[in-house]
Amino acid sequence: NERAVELDPDLALGFCGLALTHINDLLYAWTDSPDESLAASVEAAHRAVAIDSEEALSQVCLGVVSYMTGHAKKSVAALQRATELDPSQVFACEELAFVLAMTGRPAEAMAEIEKAMRLTPPDPAMGLFLNVLGQAHFAASRYDEAVESLEQSLQGKPDFPVNLWMLAAS
Repeated sequence: NERAVELDPDLALGFCGLALTHINDLLYAWTDSPDESLAASVEAAHRAVAIDSEEALSQVCLGVVSYMTGHAKKSVAALQRATELDPSQVFACEELAFVLAMTGRPAEAMAEIEKAMRLTPPDPAMGLFLNVLGQAHFAASRYDEAVESLEQSLQGKPDFPVNLWMLAAS
């Protein structure tokens, strides 16, 4: 991804890829420098939006880094904008659902993640979608449904530690 932005510094999607790389480094603890990875993801996401604010993935990246830096309202706004720009952008739907669930809006989160699941039923990310659905059920104090979704999520994403944490909490 760094090579992509070197070759074309005006390519918003290149900066999106760079932002997502640093975000995954954080989520999967693949970095020895979490603060540097977070700062790099924020910088790349802001650069992507500056280049092309009408690119849905630019807005998704902005939404993700906004949430990670404690700006939930800005995150929701960017993710909603992403779904307006590209209603079939399942990553936008999934991330919006996650942020809604984490900010006390579980009913909206469930509707959004179910939309993502309908858009791509055989999606390899279904395990992640089910995890977010489980988190939304948990936020709504619907613990039996949370366990059901999280157990299904384990089938598609057995290496994702959040599944185990959420199951233990449920």
